[in-house]
Amino acid sequence: MRTWNLRGSDLDMHGGCHASMCPTRTMSTSQPEIDTMTRSIRCYTCENEQSNTMCVGEHNLLECATDMDTCQTIIDFSDATETMSIIKTCSMNSSCALQKQEHADIPCDTHNKRWMCIHCCHSDGCNINAASDVWAVNSVLTVTAAGMIVSRFYRLHWG
Repeated sequence: MRTWNLRGSDLDMHGGCHASMCPTRTMSTSQPEIDTMTRSIRCYTCENEQSNTMCVGEHNLLECATDMDTCQTIIDFSDATETMSIIKTCSMNSSCALQKQEHADIPCDTHNKRWMCIHCCHSDGCNINAASDVWAVNSVLTVTAAGMIVSRFYRLHWG
């Protein structure tokens, strides 16, 4: 059997695969083109997108290398540069957990001027809504806060 090995250049800065750079096939040389690989996890992948919709097309759902057991999403926002970056990739559970630990000083709180959320999950396509969930929570909080401000303003001036 022949197995393809990854080169260091095939991995992104988070230990995940660059799109199609991580082949996972093992084929028998005695019977050409017969796929004998064990199925691996499939994750949505994208690099430095500003919207989750740019990361979740069918072409973004890729099969990971067999040693990658985790789908990872990193959402990084800086108010200073007014930029948000979404990265979705295949990863190893240990690598994803380590990154969460290393960035624990940057909270996943969308009310801060600088925040970062790192999400790790372990089933096919599980990272489809990881970036959307952050914005959904933030939107609910924003609408609730706006309602409270309007209510308070109304009571102060007319109530």
